[in-house]
Amino acid sequence: MAKQVCDLVAGKGMTTSQSNEHLRKANNAAAKKRWSGNYDPTRERLNFEVTKGGVITEVNKNKSIPRRIKESLDARGIWDPNNGQDPPTRRTVANFILGGSREQMHRLAFGEQLVNLRPGADNSGITRNGDIEKWAVDTYNFMAAKYGEDNIVAFVVHLDEMNPHVHATVLPVTEQNKISFNKFFGGSKKDNKLKQLHDELAEVNKKYDLERGDDVNITGARHRSTEEYHIWKEQEEKRLEEEISIKQKQLDDNNTELSQAQRRVKGLTTMLLNLENQKVALEEEIAKLEMRAQQGEMTLEELEKQKTQLRSNIDTVVQKIKERQKQIQMARQQLQDVADRRAELDDQAKEIEKKIKQDLPTLHEKTMRDVRSTGWQVIRNEVKDCKERMDSYVSTLPEEERQIFKEAYDETIKGSLFEEIAERADEIAAVSAALFLGYVDQATQFAQSHGGGGGPDGGWGRGKDDDDEAWRRKCFFMGMKMMRPAPKLRQSNKPKGGFKR
Repeated sequence: MAKQVCDLVAGKGMTTSQSNEHLRKANNAAAKKRWSGNYDPTRERLNFEVTKGGVITEVNKNKSIPRRIKESLDARGIWDPNNGQDPPTRRTVANFILGGSREQMHRLAFGEQLVNLRPGADNSGITRNGDIEKWAVDTYNFMAAKYGEDNIVAFVVHLDEMNPHVHATVLPVTEQNKISFNKFFGGSKKDNKLKQLHDELAEVNKKYDLERGDDVNITGARHRSTEEYHIWKEQEEKRLEEEISIKQKQLDDNNTELSQAQRRVKGLTTMLLNLENQKVALEEEIAKLEMRAQQGEMTLEELEKQKTQLRSNIDTVVQKIKERQKQIQMARQQLQDVADRRAELDDQAKEIEKKIKQDLPTLHEKTMRDVRSTGWQVIRNEVKDCKERMDSYVSTLPEEERQIFKEAYDETIKGSLFEEIAERADEIAAVSAALFLGYVDQATQFAQSHGGGGGPDGGWGRGKDDDDEAWRRKCFFMGMKMMRPAPKLRQSNKPKGGFKR
């Protein structure tokens, strides 16, 4: 079965930038251009929210999540401990990402429709499947029952990214109407609250063919049968890919926070420099007034009056300088906190990638094995059938003709396509695997640089009703065709290297 995804990150409130991204509210062309690399604009219309009572609505871009948080707390008379703190210091928001393995989430969201996940693809004809709405409402009702419906300030379902998922913003308000992240979710690593959350959520996801992730590590899996172990490794690979996707999403959010923190430090530093320049200019003005008084251009009474006003202005500027210095110190601390969080996320992502590289086969290597297995099974059957028919025919010939036919048959088969395929099995599998994964340009370049004749035929591709096995067969046969030597490329060198995503 596919695995569920449930990830929780604590937040010290929510920034407008984070809110805009969740609600897809781009306030300028630059933001839209930046988002277009991560999201599919032609599928944004499929996004939706679940609101109180489990009601499905369009995403409300008119009310930001920070505003929703404030209105929720004000309506209940709950004090936000970050009020007056700049930057905020208390964890007051729980940011959940809820979803599951990509293939199953796509089935829930789009049914049997084929979504083109390439950047810039046009998916304007894709419609939203009702199953994703049922799953979202059931998940919302579960979260509402567990954490209190009043504490859910946003429950946004994104169908415009690589993997459909939910962003749930939850306030950790206790029964005593106080915000306490530790009491709400557990502050100790030994606390079972998050483990219990995964267990309970798995009961909700069961009817959507999403199960809780395994707690068994690779060592434990070695005690399984070979077939079970390979199945487990395939599932584990998909799970780790989903985890990498989540970490990448968190890194993207962190990039936004980091940019904001850097801009804040830069802005405050510029303001401080301007204030210091103002202070110097006021002091220079006092010096000029004293010079004018010495030259008899103004009375001492006028001098003292203007000096008093200028000194008052200097005092005001000095006070602002102290405030800016304090704000810069706090902003730098915030910048450090965000940078530390990024380092932590980077380390986590690297660990996952390291595990994929060390303990699991790469997606391309696995696909090569699958394609090779499928292709050679087809060829083996064809050769077997051909040999049986040939043997049946030869058995009807006179003895002297059988020997002549055998010599002619052997001479015909030697150096034929079968022998060439046997010699170039890895190259054919590499091209076929690339086609299966959608890397048509790379497959073409690889085939041409390894003595093949070029790219696939026009109009070739995966049929609407093709399952993975049928699609692998198509890719294998096309890989055979692409690797057939072209007259001008028979002597081409074979450079080393593989495919890059």
